[in-house]
Amino acid sequence: DDDERQRSALKALFKSAGGSQWREDKNWLVEDQSYCNWERVECCEEWAYFHWETDCNFFQKNDILRLDFSLNKLNGFIPSELGDITQIINLSLSGNELTGKIPTELARLDQLAKIIFTNNMLTGIIPNQIGSLTKLEALLLEDNLLTGTVPTEMGLMTGLETLRVNGNNLRGSIPIELDLLSGLFELELFNNDFTGAVPPGILASAKEDDYDYNSVDVNGTILEGNSMQVHDSYTERSA
Repeated sequence: DDDERQRSALKALFKSAGGSQWREDKNWLVEDQSYCNWERVECCEEWAYFHWETDCNFFQKNDILRLDFSLNKLNGFIPSELGDITQIINLSLSGNELTGKIPTELARLDQLAKIIFTNNMLTGIIPNQIGSLTKLEALLLEDNLLTGTVPTEMGLMTGLETLRVNGNNLRGSIPIELDLLSGLFELELFNNDFTGAVPPGILASAKEDDYDYNSVDVNGTILEGNSMQVHDSYTERSA
């Protein structure tokens, strides 16, 4: 059933990410404890309380809606079984020592609003399957060891507001499909090996007062807030 599926996914995370060494692991793997009482696991009832909701709405009481393992000394890899926690909204694994690839199975988590994998040692590519997460608002993958290109499928993530992939080993051009992300207001691409131009829609949006791109640094092209310097073409503009 759903409860057993979610419990099994958490057990897989504990096993694959060095659970015995975690900084906080209260109640983990205690069989007579609901996994909703395990440290860093937030199920629907707790979520509803902290978000001023009167009930779980469309979710079940034991649905896991948030996992926050930031700065918790995770060491190992992200298990594919996390793709079985299908109602989860927020998933944060930032500030740990996780290695290996981002599982493609995470694309099954169609309720996700936030993925925060910042500051680990993740390798491999950004899975193109991630483009199916149309409810995702924030994708934070900065300061890892990711390679390959930015998937064109990211242009399908119509809910995306924040995208950070800076501080990796990404290459190639920035896909013009990112121009389709009309709600994107924070874009971090610096400290990679990108080539080519920033898509024109991103450049145009960065000049508008309603947008504030914290920084974009691509092949000598830097945007900060409403200031733009395009050193490659020897032009400069400052708002």
